[in-house]
Amino acid sequence: METVLRENEIEEIRLRSEKATPGPWISLWEGREHTSGDSVILRGDQRQYNDLYISPNSEGDQDFIAHARQTFLH
Repeated sequence: METVLRENEIEEIRLRSEKATPGPWISLWEGREHTSGDSVILRGDQRQYNDLYISPNSEGDQDFIAHARQTFLH
């Protein structure tokens, strides 16, 4: 099913993107990218921003959230 976004919807996405922490956002899932610690989304320049922890979450939800930052920039 193809979804067509209206201009106002695209503008709303762009405005939300501008307000969010700069990218890239990277999803690190415990058991997939590392074997100890928590699953986390790394956001932007790690010297400046805190990691993003989402709980409860699923691997798919976390990947979607992290990749949405890059997806809506293009």
